[in-house]
Amino acid sequence: MRTLATVGVFAAVWIAPMALADQPLADWPELDQRFQKAVDDADYLSLSVAIVHEDEIVYAKGFGMADTEHDRQATPDTLYRIGSLTKLFTALLMAQLRDEGRLKLDDAIGDTLGADFKLPTHPLGAPTITWRHLATHTSGLPRVPTNLLPKFGDPYNNYSAEQLRDMLANTQLEHPIGAVYSYSNLGFGLLGFCLERLTGEPYEQMLQTRILRPLGMRDTCVKIPASAAARAARSYIDHNGDVPAEDWELGVLGPAGALASTANDLARFAIWQLKAGRSETDVVRTGTLAETQRPQVMAPDWSVGVGLAWHSGNVPNLGFVLSHNGGIASYFSHISLAPDRRVGVVILTNSGHDANEIGIWTLRQAIERFSSAPQRESETHAESQP
Repeated sequence: MRTLATVGVFAAVWIAPMALADQPLADWPELDQRFQKAVDDADYLSLSVAIVHEDEIVYAKGFGMADTEHDRQATPDTLYRIGSLTKLFTALLMAQLRDEGRLKLDDAIGDTLGADFKLPTHPLGAPTITWRHLATHTSGLPRVPTNLLPKFGDPYNNYSAEQLRDMLANTQLEHPIGAVYSYSNLGFGLLGFCLERLTGEPYEQMLQTRILRPLGMRDTCVKIPASAAARAARSYIDHNGDVPAEDWELGVLGPAGALASTANDLARFAIWQLKAGRSETDVVRTGTLAETQRPQVMAPDWSVGVGLAWHSGNVPNLGFVLSHNGGIASYFSHISLAPDRRVGVVILTNSGHDANEIGIWTLRQAIERFSSAPQRESETHAESQP
């Protein structure tokens, strides 16, 4: 499966609270050696890894240096910026508000933005951009805003609502609305901005109240609190940890890539995602969760299906795989799930390159160890098989 690249902005692409302390972790020397070698060979400065099977975190370890200046080793509870994995949470907020009757996926976003925002149109596309277009990367909007004003290594420089309004009024769509999948960080940032306009709540407040706290994800946030600063990784331009990367302030486009999290917290999220369509879930209905995962459009070359943020496809010997990844200021993240095998992988790093290849390799090892064959015929995803 090709994992989609979203480079150049924040990505380098693709439950109830649970007590995890008593869960036995797998003794897995082959994985330990692989991850340690990746760090020793300077592929990555650090790796924080978690693997889930069914309802358990079965592997969670850290390798390498999270912060060279303070001599901090990486652990499964090290906080990293996760870039475009944020989009998975933004899409969930949208789906939850849809279930509450606050919006319809095919409503025009212009109705929420109001008369002070002028949206671009295209004579060959749909009449207007909808919530669904933004969530499936089919809005026709550019990958990034055309009026960025970078500063000191930060391309976004706290991008403002005024910049967003001016850019939308003066930009040209790259594709007809609804016609072509084309990954857009701008589009997902706009989606989150519209959710704020719809509810009158700041994005992080909505996310904490509606998604993160109910799922027991206590370490996932936009702003890392002072109490957790000692667990925060620092990102580096080089593989040796000698040159720190400049952090990025995304401003109103934060819903496309601003979150920080840990391998353990994202493992909780993965366990919850694996419940889609087969058991009751908190936060959103199990059918709604499955809807976010189900492909709604295909990439132009038909290699990847696109749901509400999730990307998916068939991987040889693995079957149907969901994935997303992210990258922001030299932090890279990866999550992949094999729903029919009840297995998921999370990998976070603070330098090097994206974690997609090592992420899919890890997923393959997990499937071989915990689930040699699909445990059921997935009705949820059967219709999406190419």
